[in-house]
Amino acid sequence: MTRLYSGNYHLVGKVLEGELSTSSNWNETNTTQIKNFTFGFSNDLEFIPGGFPNPILQLDLAADIPWVLDEKPDVI
Repeated sequence: MTRLYSGNYHLVGKVLEGELSTSSNWNETNTTQIKNFTFGFSNDLEFIPGGFPNPILQLDLAADIPWVLDEKPDVI
């Protein structure tokens, strides 16, 4: 059993090469996987703090973390 976590981090910059990912085209060709973590860069921006400088790039991440406790997790 695992838990899926996701988040994003905002950076100032732009991707010079490679395909960007979005929530609708998140796949193996535009993301990188390291163990249980998957990362992708996007211009599909969410939750930008006021005054954040341009150009804005979003690093999206997903983490599929194993449940290791003996107790059963709450179902959400």
